[in-house]
Amino acid sequence: MHAVMTTFVKVLIHHSGYFIENDERSYVSGNVDVFDAVNVNKLSVSEIDYMLKELGVFYYKYFFYRIPN
Repeated sequence: MHAVMTTFVKVLIHHSGYFIENDERSYVSGNVDVFDAVNVNKLSVSEIDYMLKELGVFYYKYFFYRIPN
């Protein structure tokens, strides 16, 4: 039997703000909440939807994400 490596990440969710266009696009006037130790093998749109509901965000149109380099 092979050991399975599990990777955990920190997910920062910026919400309740809006984007502005200046020299580059910026997100302003919102909140930032952190979910620690999120299993990357279980991270999905459904999981993000659950996180947003935990934060009181029930209505949204899009998810935007950035993978840090």
